Amino acid sequence: MQSGPGGHRVHGGRYPPPSFVAKVRTTPSEKTAAKVQQTLLRRQATVQSRLGRSLRQEQVDHTYSYTMLFNGFALRTARKNLEAIQNTKGVSRAFVAGSYTLPTVEQADTQALQVALATNQFTGKGMTIAVLDTGLDTAHPAFANAPADAKFTKDYVSGILQAADLNAEALMPGVTADDVYLSAKIPFAFDYAGKDAQVAPGSKWDAANLEHGTHVAGISAGYAVDGEGAVSFSGVAPDAQVIPMKVFDDSGTGAATTTILAALEDACRLGVDAVNLSLGSYGGFTVDEDALINDVYNKLDAAGIMVITAVGNEISSSYMNSYGTDAPLTGDPDNSVVAAPSVYPANLSIASVEGQDIYANYVLLGDEKITYTDSQTSFLGLDSYVSLLKVYGDVSDDLAAPYDYVMVPGYGADSDYEGIDVTGKIAVVQRGGTDKNGEPITFVTKIQNALWKNAIGILVYNNDTEHPDDCSIRMATNYYQLPAAFISYNAAQKLAAQPLGGVALRRQGPLAA
Repeated sequence: MQSGPGGHRVHGGRYPPPSFVAKVRTTPSEKTAAKVQQTLLRRQATVQSRLGRSLRQEQVDHTYSYTMLFNGFALRTARKNLEAIQNTKGVSRAFVAGSYTLPTVEQADTQALQVALATNQFTGKGMTIAVLDTGLDTAHPAFANAPADAKFTKDYVSGILQAADLNAEALMPGVTADDVYLSAKIPFAFDYAGKDAQVAPGSKWDAANLEHGTHVAGISAGYAVDGEGAVSFSGVAPDAQVIPMKVFDDSGTGAATTTILAALEDACRLGVDAVNLSLGSYGGFTVDEDALINDVYNKLDAAGIMVITAVGNEISSSYMNSYGTDAPLTGDPDNSVVAAPSVYPANLSIASVEGQDIYANYVLLGDEKITYTDSQTSFLGLDSYVSLLKVYGDVSDDLAAPYDYVMVPGYGADSDYEGIDVTGKIAVVQRGGTDKNGEPITFVTKIQNALWKNAIGILVYNNDTEHPDDCSIRMATNYYQLPAAFISYNAAQKLAAQPLGGVALRRQGPLAA
């Protein structure tokens, strides 16, 4: 069963009991990190003992303890016990932990990425990236290169294991650097869901269903060359080290918040530079969880660790809700497309728009779409304006798109129209200029002059040759209703090259992806 859009598990039937997170009250007064950690663990043990007495008739399994980013622990028990846990002395907060669904791998055109990387001078040298995902195919050739100036050596990892009690050590007692250090490219690897050091797929089924982690790690820091020595693939930071932290279980049922928290704590203790979380929930979790997790990400940010999160692949926050409608409730009409944990302010949200239609206003010159910025007060579109003129008899009934246009010389001053007939046509006028009195020719003046010359519309083009594709200016036009739009310098040159052609204006049409 599922409860709410966040995917909180509810105990019932063959489903396992949910995981709870309990936050323990603490007063940090110890000086050293090791003493603080041991003190917190003792306090947690005291609270757990109280829970054991109050829930002695219930099955309770303690799964994780947290002492780095917050003071608390996770346990698995029946959902009906939540209130008893919340009321236990020493517990400041308790909630049902959420779960993230297994992400899917989408095929993408990496040509643009490869072009960008060709001129990129930042290679990730000396950096470490923790990838919290489905694991990693550690034998993949994209992770065979040995980075220069590797930050994490085997001695460094061994020293961390000896000096700090990682969650990995609690989950796999006796773990050593020989278990988790695989290579200079992969200096630390651990399965926080399976509680062992095996992050690679264990079977062909695993490889097919859990390849997302390898996909993400490759984009982050993969690097491969072909037989001739040519680079066949490069990630964003090919010289960075990859720290695969497997948080999804092998069954593909998802990644629990409790597991992700354990991995995040170890990433912080290890001292990674960045954490990648290409996972998310469709609609967020409980208020209590949001408050605690938000504080966790704030602490990671304060520690100088960049947490990079995926915005999500959903069309709305209500996608795959428990009502089966994929639509929000009328009482809560949120249609946000950003998923947790990407919504937390401290995290960097990443989204892709590849393959999506971009809607914009454009001038249709033959088959070419030239974008424009509408004026501030053009309430009527060109076609609607022409229709209105027909009603009043100001233009002939046979006037229809594509409309003729005229390149007006100068800057659209009244004198620039001498010998030019723009009646029933679109006037194309350059931005800027001064009149005979040395006063600037404003947008309003340009529009006013075109209106008085019986033009049906005006296109003002940019005179900024240093930014020839800039069409971002929105003209303030007061009360004048003549359809007016702003186009780029390059767009005007295309119009000038075909002076006998006609154009049609479209509002909010799709451009090529």
